[in-house]
Amino acid sequence: MSPLLNLALDDLVTTEDPGIHPDEPATTGEAGDNGLLLGLIALFNGLRILRILGLLGWTRARLDAALAVLTQHLAPTALRVVATDERLTLMLRPHVVPTAIRTQFENVYRADDPLDPDTAVAVTDRARRRRHHQHQHRDRPRRAFRVGSHRRPG
Repeated sequence: MSPLLNLALDDLVTTEDPGIHPDEPATTGEAGDNGLLLGLIALFNGLRILRILGLLGWTRARLDAALAVLTQHLAPTALRVVATDERLTLMLRPHVVPTAIRTQFENVYRADDPLDPDTAVAVTDRARRRRHHQHQHRDRPRRAFRVGSHRRPG
């Protein structure tokens, strides 16, 4: 619906939460850093730390402070921010979704989710090459070998 109406998804969703004020800037100083950071990590499915520091103009200490607050806010939830040396990623805590249920959803998700264009092209090319290879070998005359039928050089 969002593309049809030419509106951002956030403009289509209403909330009764008095703590959310979409008209306010994303950051109100360092107090809003944790919310901004969570939003960016979720929106872009993780971000490189250097990109965050560079684009937001933050110091490493400011990022670490926002991460500390964010970690406290996410502690009672199923989510956590995983930080490596280079990247921040929003992930589920281990064992939140039991393996059997996760497997069911993954199988359905894979069946419902179409291939991305690059993968579809690669799969199609591979199938064509394989079919061409099989066709070439099928039309080729085969030599029959019998055990003991060939001579050794003498």
